[in-house]
Parts: sequence; structure tokens; C-alpha cells
Amino acid sequence: PFGHGWPLDEARGRDVLVVAGGLGLAPLRPAIYHLLRHRERYGRVAILYGARSPDEVLYRAELESWCARREVEARVIVDRAGPGWAGLVGVVPSLLARVGVSADSTVAMVCGPEVMMRFTVRDLERLGMARERIFVFYCSGDHRERHECQHSFPARRSADRVALPPERQEQRGTTIQ
Repeated sequence: PFGHGWPLDEARGRDVLVVAGGLGLAPLRPAIYHLLRHRERYGRVAILYGARSPDEVLYRAELESWCARREVEARVIVDRAGPGWAGLVGVVPSLLARVGVSADSTVAMVCGPEVMMRFTVRDLERLGMARERIFVFYCSGDHRERHECQHSFPARRSADRVALPPERQEQRGTTIQ
């Protein structure tokens, strides 16, 4: 009953980039299931997901199955990991360079922590993507307050007013396999 949903009809015939961080994967799962169920309706599909640590990766079995699919490019990255993690370490926006986004033909759907969304939108714009094709799920507030949510609106409100703390700026854009 709330919000507008993800722009799956608008994305038809285009490449689709799904970018999720942390709990942001949950609101994107229905869109991902739709994309996978109706693969023939869409161009290239890429799913990028990041978590703080390997222990905080959500829906691990689903992510593994998406990564194993040939018709979908899925990547998982964590902010920090111990020696047992064999995957990528870094921040979610750093994955954009690995998937080679085509700015003219892609619709992006983004959900996660606000700072991740802001840097993802900024980096997509730097790649030439128009804001009208970048959709974000945005909730303001914290766990003690009532959340005011805008479901899947174009990223017009995403100004670069949030900066990473200095200790994170050095890590931005790095990935380690």
C-alpha cells in the first residue's frame, strides 16, 4: 500500500543494475526474483551486494545461487574480513568498475545505508548515467524514530552532502580477492 515499487516496467528492454548494502537486500529481493523469472524481458542483469563482514551477509544461499547463474552477474563484497574470507573486501560502489555499467542502457535500483546509496549514485552519475534511471529506496530516521520512507523514487534527492570518515576514504574503491 505504500510507495511506488521498483520500476520493473520502465526497465524492460534495458540492462538492470541492482545495488544493495546490508539490510537493503531485503527490499530488492522481490525485484531480483522478478528479473530472474522474466530474464527474457531485460538486457544484462548485474547484482552487487555488500555487507560489513562475512558474518553479516544476508540470504547467503540465494546470493551463492545468483552468483552461480550464467545469465546474471552477481558480486558480493564485505567492508572487512578475517583470513577465512576468500571473497572481495571493500565498499559496494567499488564494484561498479568491475561490472562495466553501460550508462546509456542501464536502469539502476539501489538500497542500503544512506552513505552507500549516496556514493553509488555519485559514481553512477560520474559514469554518465542519468539520475532519472537511478532509483533508490530511501528511509530517513533511525531505529528509535518513525521512518519516513520514499519507495523507489528517482535519485533526484541524492546530493553529495555526506562524506566518508577519513579512515574509510583510504579504503574506498579498493578490493582484495
